[in-house]
Amino acid sequence: MKIINFKHILFVFILILGLGLVHQIQYFKFLHKDSSQYEGFDDLKDWNLIFQDEFEGNEVDESKWTKRYRIHGDTEQQLYIEDDIFTENGNLVIRTRYNPTIYNQTGKLYNFTSGWLDSSQKFNFSEGRFEARVKLPKTKINDPIWPALWTIGDGVSWLKGGEIDIFEMNSNWNGDKLPHLYGTYHWGNNASDNHCHGCGTLYPNKINLNEYHIFRFDWNATQFDWYINGNLYKTNKQGVQYPKTDAPITLPTYPQFIIINSAIDNFVEAKKADYPKYMYIDYIRIYKKKDSQNIQN
Repeated sequence: MKIINFKHILFVFILILGLGLVHQIQYFKFLHKDSSQYEGFDDLKDWNLIFQDEFEGNEVDESKWTKRYRIHGDTEQQLYIEDDIFTENGNLVIRTRYNPTIYNQTGKLYNFTSGWLDSSQKFNFSEGRFEARVKLPKTKINDPIWPALWTIGDGVSWLKGGEIDIFEMNSNWNGDKLPHLYGTYHWGNNASDNHCHGCGTLYPNKINLNEYHIFRFDWNATQFDWYINGNLYKTNKQGVQYPKTDAPITLPTYPQFIIINSAIDNFVEAKKADYPKYMYIDYIRIYKKKDSQNIQN
């Protein structure tokens, strides 16, 4: 009868356990890496990183961004103030809260405040790939929260420079009153010449508002492409007319600066009990193909 060597068995067991642990560590490292870059991102050897903010500092980088104290139109329910923009745990945070505040330029009282920052006169881009990892504000049916990441022409009037909505989340633009994501392009000669009439494209998939999502926008000489988590859901091509537009697409001829904000839409009165709400931006990265050139004013 063969005698079992328990020391040998124990050694083999520990060795297998150790190899399994190493495999798990490598697996979770892979998952962490994959969470910041969706599968299928083109080989980066063909791209230059031309703008990056990982929001790791204790303050917003004012060499890249300007916090605004302002309103945006007469119908939004919030006032934008600098105090609702900050960094925390490697994220840019946009807070929307019940915070009755008088706008000192008009004397109007706003019951809610939120944040707006942009890169105007500090950074703009033309063509390339825009990528952001974002956790959206938690919301519910018929909630007026309206977060957005968008661009407009730098140093030129709206709409002459175009407007690219990389994403907007709104509960008022679909009949179910649930929050949905949209990608949109507005263009025209001036503010009264908007060729887009509700022409945004709804992202067809549901998303978990407890998780981060990767928003990507590709721009080349002939078209725009919108992606969420690697899923292409909208394309606009130069010279093509799409539903709910009154003219063929004309791509921008002006560099775009970035805007990050979270508004409160006016279709229903915001409820104090539903706030504060937060939008978290883990990073923004912009790439340009190595053989491409910037559009110049």
